[in-house]
Amino acid sequence: MKVLFVFRAYGKEKSNSVVDFQRASLIQQGINVDNFYLTKGGAKGYLQTIKKLRELLKTSEYDIIHAHYSFCGFLAKMATKKAVVCSLMGSDIFQQKKSC
Repeated sequence: MKVLFVFRAYGKEKSNSVVDFQRASLIQQGINVDNFYLTKGGAKGYLQTIKKLRELLKTSEYDIIHAHYSFCGFLAKMATKKAVVCSLMGSDIFQQKKSC
């Protein structure tokens, strides 16, 4: 099985502790996990990456596209017609609730 993680990465290590932990668990189970990192924040940063994600999805076949956090979910869905799994974390829900 081949999974693509789509997520916002931070620092030189391009890490995100929640995603890193989940990736390690899947790899331990023998699942192949590739990463698509978003390194620029804000609406402009996310929108600029749609083209790159589309190109990757045209050249690589994935069984599951797993976006972490709501904005990455929107981005992944705009880049493909395939189904996208999106994990919302507490900060996604609480921030949206405050803005509503």
